[in-house]
Amino acid sequence: MHYPGGVAGDFGRERSFSAGAGYEQRPLKVSLAYLNIHDPSLVGYGGTVLPDQTGYTSPVGRPVYSGYASASTLQGLGLGATYRVNKLPFCGAHVRRLCVVRS
Repeated sequence: MHYPGGVAGDFGRERSFSAGAGYEQRPLKVSLAYLNIHDPSLVGYGGTVLPDQTGYTSPVGRPVYSGYASASTLQGLGLGATYRVNKLPFCGAHVRRLCVVRS
């Protein structure tokens, strides 16, 4: 899915992109997901101005998450897999989040 942004003529500002893929060949099943949000303060957290603009206050209430809102780009990657032995499934997942801080 691609959201080109909320500013006319500027496809880099407030844009988001996500994609997912899966593979299944019994007994193995693997899924992968990717998310990229530019200006997450506005797009993902409902802020009204960018962090480097006058009047910015973090839209996130908890300090531990405020760094995600003030980043210029927020990316996420997730991988999950299931392997079945008879009727017993073995499952695993890994998620990684990356923030690019404004300079």
